[in-house]
Amino acid sequence: MATVTVTDGDADVVSQQSTSSGGLSLTFNDTDPTITKPFDADPITAGIQTPEHLGNAAGQTASGNFGYDMTDKHTAAEYLAGISDFVDTDGGLLGTQIGLTGTITGGGGGSILTPNVTLATETDTSATFNFSFTYDKDPADNVQTGTAGGTLVFDKVLDTYTITLTDPLEGFSFDLVHTSELLSKQPTGNTGHPQIVLEKLQADDPNTAADEDFFVQFTANSVTNKTGFGLNTTGDSDGPNATPADKAWNPGDLVTNNHEDWVSATQTTNGVAGDTIQKGELLTLRFFDNNVGIAAEVLQTPQTSAFAGSMAIKFDGIGNSEDLMLILNLADNGADNIFGTADDTSITRAMYVSNGDIYKMGQVPSPYNSEFTLDNNDGLVIIEQNDYNAAGEEYLLQGVQIMQSGNGITGNGTAIDLNRATGATGGSNATSSLVNFDGTDNDVLKIVDIAFSTTVTETPSASLDFAFQVADADGDMTDMQHILVDVA
Repeated sequence: MATVTVTDGDADVVSQQSTSSGGLSLTFNDTDPTITKPFDADPITAGIQTPEHLGNAAGQTASGNFGYDMTDKHTAAEYLAGISDFVDTDGGLLGTQIGLTGTITGGGGGSILTPNVTLATETDTSATFNFSFTYDKDPADNVQTGTAGGTLVFDKVLDTYTITLTDPLEGFSFDLVHTSELLSKQPTGNTGHPQIVLEKLQADDPNTAADEDFFVQFTANSVTNKTGFGLNTTGDSDGPNATPADKAWNPGDLVTNNHEDWVSATQTTNGVAGDTIQKGELLTLRFFDNNVGIAAEVLQTPQTSAFAGSMAIKFDGIGNSEDLMLILNLADNGADNIFGTADDTSITRAMYVSNGDIYKMGQVPSPYNSEFTLDNNDGLVIIEQNDYNAAGEEYLLQGVQIMQSGNGITGNGTAIDLNRATGATGGSNATSSLVNFDGTDNDVLKIVDIAFSTTVTETPSASLDFAFQVADADGDMTDMQHILVDVA
């Protein structure tokens, strides 16, 4: 009599005794785990529904179907010892991990960062995983890290899963301050045709250390038969025959001449010598954190300025041909990240805004659509930090000059070509693929509101993919399974 023992590839053993010289027939009773209920985000609706939808708030839950069964089950003692039905995807970490990938919409966009899904507890009736990931929550340069996470629970009896968000996604926030919502202005009206107007758009919060005061000083210039525009580094040109001769724009330049005009800056108008900006007219805005008054045109330094990250300009009477030129006055707070110290720097950059870059009715993206309403002849131009910063730069706006065309100022290959898209994927090329200044034309711009921000309110959403395999006690595994979850 002989005993024959055979072991298969995953260590299943079968034995048989024989008392004859005839052949033996050995059969392995070995089964793989089976998926009894595939992932279904909405079992009530016919067919397989995907993805799961989870609200982006602490405590939000969502559940659906997922179930499996196996012949070779783990014992209670094995679960207590840390053995799991789920295949570990990272042997370098303690415990059992399953996979998690995903993408972020809004905020800084891109893929989720540092995902982790670790088994917390498991019995023969349930398995609970804790998950977390980081992400870029802000479209500004460099990663502004946010963290989100929760739990994923498998009910092995009911063949369901439940996902709960304990740490929701958070975006970045900002307060838009509007000229249409000004708090006060000097002078209070247009009587006497003021050459300088000062508007207070935001008051300081006495409960914070920072100074949130935001003032805008408006000045205007226009050309005459004898006086055109020129360029210098201050944007101011007082005195007779003081108009600079230079008309070829370079970074660092501001537009000016010695013919100052009057400013119409009210809650509904932002114009030169009236409520519009026409051919041969220049409107200059400078931002301050204190009341600089209207006695004189105040020149800026980063030590005295207020700053905005984004700017939006609303127009009335926009058709299909208007375009404009902007000179952005920018400042950086240097290596110490503190404005008002010696390492602060200032530059200017020119920007061309084509008619196609102007949002029309029904086109305004979130979150700006909660701030601006457009009718059928309105337009909106949005400029964000990634439109005027190159990689690694962190400039902010401290002022802007607005013209309806180049008005005799030239600059071949020196102007940013605005990409009107907003958010992380909407940045313009700040230092490459530059375009020429717009030639002189007869466009007329009527600006009815200008808004400035330090940040923009937007909460990102996430599309998540939990990927895993189930294995039985002798190592047989299912194919890769996926639970897809949209968090918004």
